[in-house]
Order: sequence, then C-alpha cells, then structure tokens
Amino acid sequence: MSRWSPAMTATRSSPHTAFWTGTAFFAALLCAVSSIIVLGPNKHGISIGLLLTARLSFLLFWMAYTSRLFATLLGPAFGYLKMRGALFGLAFAAAHLVHLGLVIWLCIVGDVPPLSAFVLFGFAVFWVYLIAALSLGGLIGSLNPTVWWCIRTVGMNYILYAFAVDFLRYSPRGTILHEVAYMPFDILVFLAIALRIVDVTRPVWRSA
Repeated sequence: MSRWSPAMTATRSSPHTAFWTGTAFFAALLCAVSSIIVLGPNKHGISIGLLLTARLSFLLFWMAYTSRLFATLLGPAFGYLKMRGALFGLAFAAAHLVHLGLVIWLCIVGDVPPLSAFVLFGFAVFWVYLIAALSLGGLIGSLNPTVWWCIRTVGMNYILYAFAVDFLRYSPRGTILHEVAYMPFDILVFLAIALRIVDVTRPVWRSA
C-alpha cells in the first residue's frame, strides 16, 4: 500500500510537512474562491468549486496512493516518490478541507446531496482524517504494525473506491467540456486499480 504514513520522526517534524499541507490548502482555496468570484456565491459557483477542489484533492491522493507502487514496480528511479508518499497524503487531507467547506455551503444554500452520497463519501472522509490524525499525532509507533497496515489498506482503497464512484458513474455528459472534465481522471482511476492489481499479483507472476 502507498506509504501514507510519516512513520519517521523526521517526516512528522519536518518543515516540509507544513509547506506541503499549507500549499495544498491554499491551492484548493484559490480554486474555490476563483469559482465563487467568477460565477457568484450560488449553486453554480459552488458546484464548479466542488468540481475543481475534488480534482485537485484526487491528484494529491493519487500520488499518495501510487507512489510506493511506482517505486516497487518500476525501480529505484521512482524512489523519490516513495519517500514523499506521506507528504502527498497529508497534502490531500489539507486540500480536502476546502472541498468539505464547499459541501457545507452547498447544503446551506439549499442544494442538499442525497443521503446515499453522505454515506458513501462520509465513510471516505472518516478514513481520510483517521489516517491523517494517526500520522500527525505520532500514534503510529504505538500501533501494532498489522493494525496500522489494515487501517491504511482498507482506508486508502475505500477512498479510491469513493473517487471511482464519483468519476466513473454514468451520467449524460454530452459536451466536450464535460468529457475533458472527467476523462483524464477516469484514466487515472483505472491506472491506480491496474497498478494495485499488478502489485498484488506480482509474487504469482514472478514465481511463474
């Protein structure tokens, strides 16, 4: 599983953590504010802000999810990504705070998502901030390694599943703009799943 766990004290205490999380948060905030300024503080402006912040969050999550996979499958040349997997994960959690703020705002203006969306994505949010809290709180060292592996594995894969449902669910898009908005992220979802499958089955085909 991607090492979204700053297990080393140096990673937890490094100024890089504050820089990455702060940069990610303000990048997401810029996306949201720009959408509101251009389109207005209404349902349309908030919805576009949600679209932009969701995609920024996903890119950061995707790097956290795939960093170790790339290093494992493609060799030492990708070792830098493996070492930065924890920072990508924490940056994702920071950026996603802005997205959640827009969800709350959307509810305030009267466009409340269906209960099923709150259940599906609510569980994803739970995993996002459980893993982040354990990482930043320095509690990983006190956890049984198997317990931490289970938390990380179940959580990361559920978050990927939630993104996959959001990006891949059928909707009558119709326009080129909508295809551009969805297609690259659909491809990244499939690539992450493919990398995971290759990683899981690697012992089998290496011994064949």
